[in-house]
Amino acid sequence: MEARLRREIVVAVGAAVVLAAGWAMFHLSYDIWGALVIVPLLSAVGVFAIRRTFRGDQRELAPIALIGLVAKLGAAMVRYWVAFDAYGGSSDSQAYHAAGSVLARRVRDGEAPLWSLVPKSIGTSFIEHVTGILYTFLGSGRLAGFMMFAFLSFWGLVLFVKAAIIGIPGLARRRYAVFCFLTPTVLFWPSSIGKEAWLCLCLGLGSWGGSMLVVGRWRFSALTAAVLGLLGAGFARPHVALLWTAGLVAGLFAGLVTGRSGSGGRQRTASAVLLVVAVGGFALIGTVSARYLNPDPTDGESVSNQVSAIFNETTKRSSEGGSAIQPAPIDSPIQWPYAIERTLLRPAPWEIDSVATALPGLESFALLVLLAIGWRRVRGLPKTLARSPYLVATLVTVAGFGIAFSTLANLGLLVRQRSLIFPLMLVLWCLPPADQRRSKRPAAIPIREREQVRPAQSLLGS
Repeated sequence: MEARLRREIVVAVGAAVVLAAGWAMFHLSYDIWGALVIVPLLSAVGVFAIRRTFRGDQRELAPIALIGLVAKLGAAMVRYWVAFDAYGGSSDSQAYHAAGSVLARRVRDGEAPLWSLVPKSIGTSFIEHVTGILYTFLGSGRLAGFMMFAFLSFWGLVLFVKAAIIGIPGLARRRYAVFCFLTPTVLFWPSSIGKEAWLCLCLGLGSWGGSMLVVGRWRFSALTAAVLGLLGAGFARPHVALLWTAGLVAGLFAGLVTGRSGSGGRQRTASAVLLVVAVGGFALIGTVSARYLNPDPTDGESVSNQVSAIFNETTKRSSEGGSAIQPAPIDSPIQWPYAIERTLLRPAPWEIDSVATALPGLESFALLVLLAIGWRRVRGLPKTLARSPYLVATLVTVAGFGIAFSTLANLGLLVRQRSLIFPLMLVLWCLPPADQRRSKRPAAIPIREREQVRPAQSLLGS
C-alpha cells in the first residue's frame, strides 16, 4: 500500500511539473522556466547520490541531507530574487551569467571549438568559463544557473560532513549535518552563480581528501581529491586555497608527531614526504596569492610590507558603499583572538541596525547561546585535538581565515566571504563532550549472530 501511494505521489508531482513547464514556456522567458527542466534532473540525481553516499552506519544522515538538498534549491530561489528583484540585477551573478551565456552560445553555434571553454586564467575569468561549461550542456537559463551552482555547493557540504566524520572521533554527526545543511549563512550565500558556490564544492572536496590523508588512509582517491579541490579553489581565489593548504600542512604535521597518521616506518616516511610536498605547495600558492592580491608590488619590497599593503588595500576597497564597519586591529598577536572572534561572529546583537544585519546577527547570537549550552564540548577540545589531526587542520584554517579577513570593512561582504569557513567552524559545536565515557555494558549482539549463538548455548547447557 505504501509503495503504491509513493508511486502515485511521484506520478502526480511529475505531472504537475510537466504542466507547469508547459504553461511557463508560453508565458515566461527561458531564464525562468528553464529551472522547471533542470530542477527535476538535479533532484533525481541528488536523491540517488545521497542514498549511495550515506550508507551503513551513516544511513541516518540521508534524510537530513535530503532536507538539506530541498532547502538548498529553495535558498537558490531566494538568492535569485534578492539579486535580480531586490538589487535590480546589480550583482556579480549577472556578469557571470552574461559571460557564460556568450561562451556557451558560441560553442553551440559552432563559432568556437569546445576546448575554448577551458579556463585560461584565475579569478573572475575562471568562474565565467565554469558557467559557460555548465550552460553549454544544461542550457543558459538564469534561474537554472542559480540551481546548478547551488547544487554544486550542496555537494561541497556533503563532502565537509564526510570529512569531519572521518577525521574527528566521536563527532556528533547528526548535529553537524544539521548545522552544515541548514545554517542560514551556508544555505543562502553559496547558492548563486559565482565564486562562493564553486569554492564550497572545491573546499569540501579538498577537506574530504585531506581528512583521509592526515589520518593515514593512504588512497589514490584521497590524494586526488585533495589536489583537485585545492587547485579548483586556487583558480577561483588563490588566497582561500592558501588558508586550506596551511591547515593541511598543520594536520599532516600533527598526524606525524602524534602517530595518528600511522605508526609503521613506511607510513611515517610517506607522511613526511607528503608534508614536504604540502609545504612546497603552500609556498607556491602563497606566491600566486601575493601576485593575485597585489599585482604591482614595489621593487625590493619585503614580504611583510607586501602583506600590509594587501591588508590596507582590502580595507580601503571594502569600506566603500553601505554596510561599512570598523575592522578589528591585527597589529600584534595579542589582538588576533579578538580579530578572529569579530570576523567569525559579527555582527553582535547590539550592532544590528537594519533588516540586512538582523539575520546574521541573530544567527551569531544563536551560535553563541548553543556554544554556552554545550560548554562540555568546548572543554573537551584539548583531548580531541590530541587524537584528531583533522581538527588541528580545521582550527588552523579557521584561525587563519579570521585573521586574513579581519581587514574587510564591509559587513555584507564579510558575511558572504565567511560562508566558506562556516562548515569548518561549525565543527566546534559538534565535538564529543569532555566527560564522555565508554559504556561498560557489553555491546549488543546482532540478531543474526544471536540466532547462531542460541544453538551453541543450548548444547553447552546440555
